Amino acid sequence: MTLAAAGCALRRAGEAEPGRVPPNAAWFARQRMSSGEPIPVNALTRTTHLPSAPGTWNPAGPTNVGGRMTAIAVDPNDANHVWAGAAAGGVFESHDAGSTWTPVFDGQPVLNVGALAAHPTNSNIVYVGTGEANGSSFSYDGDGVYRTLDGGVSWQHLGLTETRRIGRIAIDPVNPQRVFVAAAGGVFTPDPNRGVYRSTDGGTTWTRVLFVAPTAGAIDVAIDPSNPSRVYAAIWEHYSTSTSWVAGGLNSGIWQSQDGGDSWTRLTSGLPRSSSSIGRIGLAVARSNPETVYALYLDDPGDLIGIYKSTNAGLSWSKQNASGAKNGFGGAGYYCGQIRVDPANPNAVYLLDVLWSRSTDGGQSYTNYSGGYVDNHDLVILPDRLYQACDGGFYRSTDGGNTWFHAPALGVTQFYDLGIDPVDPSHRFGGTQDMGSLRTPDGGSSNWYNILAGDGFQCEVDPIDPLRVYCEQQYGNIFRSSDGGATFIAGFHGIPPNDRTNWNAPIVHDPHTTQRLYTASQRVFRSTDGAANWNAISGDLTDGPPASALNASDRKVVGAWHLASVVGGTVTTLAVSSVDTNIVWAGTDDGHVWVTQNGGSAWVKVDVPGRSEWVTRVETDPFSSAVAYVTFSGYRNGSRLPRIFRTTNLGGSWTDISGDLPDVPLNGVNADPDPAMKGRLFVCSDLGVYVTDDYGQSWSRLGTGMPTVVVTDLDLIESSRQLFAGTYGRSIYVYELNQLGPADADGDGRDNLADCRPDDPTVFASPGEISGLVFGADHVTLSWDSAAPTAGSATQHQVLRGLVTELPVGGASDACLVAGTLASSFVDDAAPPADAAFWYLVRARNICGTGSYGVTSGGSPRLGTACP
Repeated sequence: MTLAAAGCALRRAGEAEPGRVPPNAAWFARQRMSSGEPIPVNALTRTTHLPSAPGTWNPAGPTNVGGRMTAIAVDPNDANHVWAGAAAGGVFESHDAGSTWTPVFDGQPVLNVGALAAHPTNSNIVYVGTGEANGSSFSYDGDGVYRTLDGGVSWQHLGLTETRRIGRIAIDPVNPQRVFVAAAGGVFTPDPNRGVYRSTDGGTTWTRVLFVAPTAGAIDVAIDPSNPSRVYAAIWEHYSTSTSWVAGGLNSGIWQSQDGGDSWTRLTSGLPRSSSSIGRIGLAVARSNPETVYALYLDDPGDLIGIYKSTNAGLSWSKQNASGAKNGFGGAGYYCGQIRVDPANPNAVYLLDVLWSRSTDGGQSYTNYSGGYVDNHDLVILPDRLYQACDGGFYRSTDGGNTWFHAPALGVTQFYDLGIDPVDPSHRFGGTQDMGSLRTPDGGSSNWYNILAGDGFQCEVDPIDPLRVYCEQQYGNIFRSSDGGATFIAGFHGIPPNDRTNWNAPIVHDPHTTQRLYTASQRVFRSTDGAANWNAISGDLTDGPPASALNASDRKVVGAWHLASVVGGTVTTLAVSSVDTNIVWAGTDDGHVWVTQNGGSAWVKVDVPGRSEWVTRVETDPFSSAVAYVTFSGYRNGSRLPRIFRTTNLGGSWTDISGDLPDVPLNGVNADPDPAMKGRLFVCSDLGVYVTDDYGQSWSRLGTGMPTVVVTDLDLIESSRQLFAGTYGRSIYVYELNQLGPADADGDGRDNLADCRPDDPTVFASPGEISGLVFGADHVTLSWDSAAPTAGSATQHQVLRGLVTELPVGGASDACLVAGTLASSFVDDAAPPADAAFWYLVRARNICGTGSYGVTSGGSPRLGTACP
């Protein structure tokens, strides 16, 4: 199957089938944990109070493609009033059953949504649990629970900040002040904050009422509507590091409370015995017959163990025949793991995985459906419709799931990379999580469509012949098109299939030569025939593959395939100088930076001292072949981590230009190629886009209009003066660069257009005529108005003296008293006697030019030559 989020690894012909591969395992996390430290709690709140540069970002779509939605809540009084949560894009509200949507959560610091819950009677009260709990490592943690009391106009943060990821929120239907939260905890490490939390005051305060183990979090919680003191909780043992994965364990199981959460008992009668292979569990209580409870059991990593049913409120369970159900599962059930029961029919049971399945006989047999999209995360069953949240977005069915309506106005696509046609920027391409490689031929926000299956990554458009397009699936599986992306053929011949290739392998195009491209595994390859063939031009530029953390003491073999996409020791970024295309740069996932000045014949390691984190981007300078920029990922707890550096000597030395940027990973950097904008850099980060006009001396947040989301790629199009931002959860935004004035490259207060030396902060204009010349009453001190305020602090002054009897200026008696001084006064100890007739003249000079001595009474310039 070609289902990205279902974990399909698309391999090259001739490669061994690796089995099931989850969605990029720990790729997202490995970057951010490359410093050797875990991602901090509340990492996305590390904002700084930077000024905002002028201008507005505008959404550019796609809105018709969709993206991973994780949760749905429905107004108890109006079935057309729906709330939907995106995995990394916030909360949206619809008043017309999903036909149109409005974002209502954008003002919050974290937009990763794990759960939604609507109040059982009040249409204005909704709870949001942040942090997607689906076991995926390609999203950030949340920062707890939020609540709105006014239908989304405003939100209150209710705490549980340390819980990181929330799988479910359940509200007592009889006493809505009592709320339960299933806290799954951090994905990447054992977490002591996991468990079930309860509030008895609507979320104002919380108490943890069930804790099983630091490695086992609550993934589901359900309340018996007829007896709200009876509560069920599903505990799932799971965590991931950058090199290991646990998706099941002895602590996975079902717990029940009969006293509203005060005490809990593990349920065992008829359920699978405790085992290291027990994985995620889903729960569903039949509202029409609450004695009937269903449980979905999955193994590690996510194959179906069975459907279990209790008809006595959990006292005992029996495994259902569930014929046909297994066909709806794709082997990565940890990513979905949901079960639902029709509120009006206890025998109508729904399973959510790659496909969705339905039983009408109490779980004995199932029919699988591929309607809507794949990888299903939530389903709401109403008397006259179904609402579905899946990797494709939000869907609605009014005929029992036979046909589906796809919400057309949700811009929640997660982009890895953009490829904008530099000749015609309305031709746009992009690689995305779950949705493959996409294209729009006209720039329309609702006119995007898939052109290449699998997860989509790098997309490149030939800068000379834009009909030639290159797109990539995971692990460097490159495909090439010669008709503008209408059709593709394989383009990875010559790259050995056993090379170590990153999940998101780089592709860059020579800026001046058609069909000349570069890509990389652990080494760099070049193609001169449009990706038909590749040849290696470097050796291994990394420290080699990292040691595997798999061993019998800490990991069970059954989960080894979870590591299939954790390919380490790879080149992650490439750049070709537009000034000298023989200069090629490379960065690696283990912190190395390399450069060749002869097209790959020889490479020199030019690491940034003290840095070993994942190199996210190397960018060349558009004005100098010796200048480049490098950005890093990673976190360091307890101290700031510099993340962007500049070299002016081909990596011989590096300068930290991070300045006052937020302390979060940077994902890319672009240098503005307009000479008037020299010194202007744009960086995309896990907290949006920032700009500097002075090579990083100071930074500003770029514009307004784009929520605070992870931005993975920037594409600056010089022909249209536009900056495109590919976000990881809110599709694409575009910023018109004419909203910014000229840059001030050297930070001296003069923009480049008015600065004669935009690379020198001490000089910005040729000096004019000196004014304010005064000879003091002591007959030795001469003073004048400095030219520095109008010409720059490095401007020097020259002092000329001569006799009146030998005018005009330029006679034999002229003497250069000072050839150059920064001061605005001079003591002439050799001044002629007071009764002598003599004169002084002062002029200024700097590297931009030399001022004048003024003009004679007849209007002619004074031409003194004594001072050089």
